[in-house]
Amino acid sequence: MEDRTLLASFLVINTVDRGPGSLRQAILDSNAATGQANTIDFSIGSGGVQTIAPVSPLPALTSPVTIDGTSQPGYDPNNPAPMIELSGQNI
Repeated sequence: MEDRTLLASFLVINTVDRGPGSLRQAILDSNAATGQANTIDFSIGSGGVQTIAPVSPLPALTSPVTIDGTSQPGYDPNNPAPMIELSGQNI
């Protein structure tokens, strides 16, 4: 029988520190979805560089997860540049 891995995907849709659609919530949800490979994708605003500046340390990653900044609208694989910036200025 073929080995199949379940995949859970979590979407970050804003730059706020916590709550639905935040990076913090996506990490918490990913940590809770144990036993599978997870992905955190981004779709914040209309594209362009988006800065996430948490006010406290983000949770540790406790399960396998791919955080894919290239999923942010506006990312161009032919001219790769960061589209998601994680700033520690508020910590």
